[in-house]
Amino acid sequence: MEVIDRYIYTVVQKLPQQQRAEIEMELRGLIEDMLEERVHGGGNPPEQVKEVLLELGDPRDLAAKYRGYQKYLISPELFYPYISVLKLVMFALFIAITVVYVVESI
Repeated sequence: MEVIDRYIYTVVQKLPQQQRAEIEMELRGLIEDMLEERVHGGGNPPEQVKEVLLELGDPRDLAAKYRGYQKYLISPELFYPYISVLKLVMFALFIAITVVYVVESI
């Protein structure tokens, strides 16, 4: 089906060249299996294709899962040190503002 081919093409284009063929076959098999399960329940095949693709989600997100790439503003390894530094900076800023306020009020 053209819709499935376009979906798979979009996913595969976001992957490294050496992984494309293998993941394309895997993804095509996954979609076929999901469609087979839905066909046994009856219904409209084009509508079932749409449901399966919606269930799989955005092709860019699916490609990111296959790549193992996660988007982080702060990596998990650095999150707790970042929070500690942030607390320290906020405390120092609070002290500095308090000192300035006290000096100006004298």
